[in-house]
Amino acid sequence: MQNRLNKIQLGSWGEEVAKNFLEKKGYRYFKKNVRIGRGELDLIFGDKNVMVIVEVKTKSGRNYGDPGEMVDMKKIRQIEFLVETMLRRSGRENIVWRLDVVGVVGDGIRVKEIMHYENVTMW
Repeated sequence: MQNRLNKIQLGSWGEEVAKNFLEKKGYRYFKKNVRIGRGELDLIFGDKNVMVIVEVKTKSGRNYGDPGEMVDMKKIRQIEFLVETMLRRSGRENIVWRLDVVGVVGDGIRVKEIMHYENVTMW
């Protein structure tokens, strides 16, 4: 059996780790991997009266920095566009939302570190 996970498997594992982590913090889980056109929102949660869009970044190590650093302004703008499109299509433009980033470091079996950045607008 192969010990190392491929990039897609590691990313899926990281999303599940992030989902469990946020549920333990009291967030209400709604959906994952929501496709909008050619884009995708990793996780959608509720926190009090706010819809929380969660971008998950998973790495096997920190050799090249924090996983959260992989979310740049271009990615933030893409997510904003996707959320606004989703809300407009559903007739819910007035919903309050925020973007959180969860960075997961691990090997697909064992979590080494989880970082949660709330209300990310720019780095």
